[in-house]
Amino acid sequence: MAITDPRAISFVNVHTRTMAELLRNLKAVATDMDLVWNNGVSDLFVGPPGAVVDDGRAAEGVSILTAGDVVNLQAQVQAILTSFRAVGVMDVITKPTVRPLRGS
Repeated sequence: MAITDPRAISFVNVHTRTMAELLRNLKAVATDMDLVWNNGVSDLFVGPPGAVVDDGRAAEGVSILTAGDVVNLQAQVQAILTSFRAVGVMDVITKPTVRPLRGS
């Protein structure tokens, strides 16, 4: 029996497919970030965790980050990638997508 309720169809097209594409793109961006991190960038953040990253953006209202902030975010990226790499996870995420992966 097919599901034809317009609310269900709307949910699939507005939320399910959109979320699947966002998650697939997140995996691609996180994988790239992790590769760069593991290719020597991590060595740049070995100093004191309170060392400020002076990117000159505070005047724009952008938050000031410390080495610890960067390391902590990278740890979360690695945790996300671990969950994406579990058996079958990307199959579930990829099936509802309809658009090509950004950048490919």
